[in-house]
Amino acid sequence: LLAAALSGAVFRAPAAAGPSYAAAIDLAEELVRRGVAFRDAHRKIGELVLSCEQDGRGLAQATDGELAAAGLEGLDRTLLTPAGSVAAKRTLGSTAPGEVARALAEAKRRLADPD
Repeated sequence: LLAAALSGAVFRAPAAAGPSYAAAIDLAEELVRRGVAFRDAHRKIGELVLSCEQDGRGLAQATDGELAAAGLEGLDRTLLTPAGSVAAKRTLGSTAPGEVARALAEAKRRLADPD
């Protein structure tokens, strides 16, 4: 049944849904690392998202001035993208590409030699 269903399936890459704010929590966490109380970090990033949203921009299109106003001067701009957000999470079991590759290699090794 599955083979029959898949034989007629058509797969398409998802269309971009519009501006991305996926890194917003990462930015709030960066402010906390810089000594800002989470309540204040949440407010500042909310204001940044609202500013971008009103102009139809995602976080990756935030201006240097907007980032500075939010307390994020000097931020690595790659962190503003979904891919950069994922790659920045480098702990064991995280979504970082290197960690995913390591986990896959370990799983393959365990499958090949279960003992």
